[in-house]
Amino acid sequence: MIAHVKPGSPPVIQPIEDHRKNVAELAARFAAAFGCESIGYILGWFHDKGKERDTFQNYIRLANGLAPISNLTGAHEHAYIGGIMIHQLLHSPLLANAVMGHHRGLYDADVLKEELKKAVPQEVKSEPLPLQLSASRLHLFGTEIHHFLRMIFSCLVDADFLDTEHFMQPEQAQLRGQGEKLPALLAKLEAHLAKLKTISADTEVNRVRDFVQQLCRERNRPCGFYSMTVPTGGGKTLASLLWALRHAIHNGQKRVIIAIPYTSIIVQTAATLKSILGENNVLEHHSNVEFNVDEEDEEVKSVQLAMENWNYPIVVTTNVQLFESMFANKPSACRKLHNIANSVLILDEVQTLPTQFLQPIIGALKAYNRLFGVSVLLTTASQPVLNGLIEGCNPVAKFEGIGNIQELIPPEARLHEKLRRVKLDISETPQSYDDIAKSLCQHKRVLCVVNTRRDAREIFKRLPNEGITLHLSRMMCPAHVNETIDEIKDALKNNACGTIRVVATQLVEAGVDIDFPVVYRQEAGLDSVLQAAGRCNREGKLDMGVTYVFSLAKEHPLPKG
Repeated sequence: MIAHVKPGSPPVIQPIEDHRKNVAELAARFAAAFGCESIGYILGWFHDKGKERDTFQNYIRLANGLAPISNLTGAHEHAYIGGIMIHQLLHSPLLANAVMGHHRGLYDADVLKEELKKAVPQEVKSEPLPLQLSASRLHLFGTEIHHFLRMIFSCLVDADFLDTEHFMQPEQAQLRGQGEKLPALLAKLEAHLAKLKTISADTEVNRVRDFVQQLCRERNRPCGFYSMTVPTGGGKTLASLLWALRHAIHNGQKRVIIAIPYTSIIVQTAATLKSILGENNVLEHHSNVEFNVDEEDEEVKSVQLAMENWNYPIVVTTNVQLFESMFANKPSACRKLHNIANSVLILDEVQTLPTQFLQPIIGALKAYNRLFGVSVLLTTASQPVLNGLIEGCNPVAKFEGIGNIQELIPPEARLHEKLRRVKLDISETPQSYDDIAKSLCQHKRVLCVVNTRRDAREIFKRLPNEGITLHLSRMMCPAHVNETIDEIKDALKNNACGTIRVVATQLVEAGVDIDFPVVYRQEAGLDSVLQAAGRCNREGKLDMGVTYVFSLAKEHPLPKG
């Protein structure tokens, strides 16, 4: 009975029994992370049972030139058969769905019900469970059942992919599983922070950063929900990683996942972490990742493979990538989920979570914490309210938030007062593009942040072409955005650069390490204004920086021609 055929002279055959046993053992190992080892084994054992049907055996022989027949008749789908057999033995449509969808994706309930009515081909012999299904320590409530289904589905599909790859492409399989253990990464981070301390000036900003880092060293607590409220410039990126590594080691967790809302921040964060921890320890996974070398390069291939299942000690990704995977039904998207189990998840700039999806996001986080041993750290300078009863304007629109979020920074630390480096100057008079451009020209080094790409373009066009004058928005490709941000950083460090004027959209507001003495911010929500102000006097070199908040007159110039 053939499971796979590796081309060659002669072709090499992987028997079904070997593949089923390998996948069962691997899926069991993955599911053991959340106490469901026996479930993982049973799913793996039955997932390819349907390949025993005559039509599949004819199909795989014909496809690989092993069959004496010249044509093929009859359906050869196989995944549904193992699912039906599991349902017959355990009366569990949940487990059946994971097996039946391991190629095409999970079924909706109504379609699954019809699929389970199909008959098992007579030639596929029934068999008992390979082991006794142990009582799971998990008790599922409400929507948790959907997250549990996706998690066991993830264990199965990744095990299936990995064993098939090990047989068909053993050289490629050797490139997986890169990266050092978390204690080694913690030692690297501590060494970097110690070196940084020796070369940093004794300023209030640096004293606050040291204070935050020391708190992160001291607060090793059980798996749960935590928050870190640190003002902009307080060094929360490295401090949160320091806490996460120590927390993961303390609780026996296996990796740290950092989810960030904007790719511009991800690029910067990933570059910083790679420089400290090493390229082979930090996986950067988002839509703008580019590979500029030959795809046959082993290092590049290793990164590409790791993007499939996140088997890296540190993962830096987008909120979209993370949460879409949690709610997906396709094998490729769900494959990484079991590697989120038993990990530490850092949600950076948590105030940007979309309110229209807040209920399912919080439900997912609570399920991953309770069922799968995930600790969650919420980091921001302006912490949203995510605990207790969360209500909207409509009395019906309410749901239970996170029960207990432990803040790592005590309120008596008064970090916002200590890091107060900027004053806001708010104008109530609407201004034109020309007015704003004229105001910007009064400063040698100034950043202007506006709400739309068109506003950025119009103000930029009105600035004189002197010194370094740059435009920054999503009208540019991602590579150009990154190059421009690097150019701004280099220019700001060079005292010989006199004039540096930048007009940008909100993409510079969160997490981009640039430090201007003066910032202009178009009127927006308070969190956006505060984020823009975080680019002003960031390092505390001035006694006080100024962020001017302005509104634009309704000026909509028509395109020429």
